[in-house]
Amino acid sequence: NAEAVSRSGAVGLWQFMPPTGKEYGLSINRTVDERKDPEKATRSAIVYLTRLYKRFGNWELALAAYNGGPGRVNRAIKRGRSKNFWKVRKHLPRETRNYVPAFIAATYINHYFKDHNLDPIYPDSKFQTTEMVKVYSSLSFAELEEVTGTPRYVIEFLNPSYKQGYIPSSLRG
Repeated sequence: NAEAVSRSGAVGLWQFMPPTGKEYGLSINRTVDERKDPEKATRSAIVYLTRLYKRFGNWELALAAYNGGPGRVNRAIKRGRSKNFWKVRKHLPRETRNYVPAFIAATYINHYFKDHNLDPIYPDSKFQTTEMVKVYSSLSFAELEEVTGTPRYVIEFLNPSYKQGYIPSSLRG
């Protein structure tokens, strides 16, 4: 859910806090919140997770640091005298302790859903048959709807990072 907001203020599919989102190149202002942009936020999450992996040397600690912050993981490593997530887990907050097993479970289900007679629910075709276009000049969702014939609710769903119903002008596109 690109619109997801946590109790702590993390936003989007990858639950970036504002400072971390900005640090990893996401714009957050009165008209745009790129933490809600699935493509841009995923690219930023990949860079962030890769950096955390290089820092901690394993994916479990990298994921824990992604969820709870690198400082918390460093303190847990010191308290637990180990760089093994399963040994330092008890020194982490409950949400972070549970984040790694939940991530592993989600990954497992994603790969082995057929073995458990689960069927994915795919988005409606109107959400799948789209193209990405770079826009440099300001363009309202109403104008987009008129030009493309795409219903406004589809445009809004596919562009969750735009807060005001228009795409502001940008040199980045």
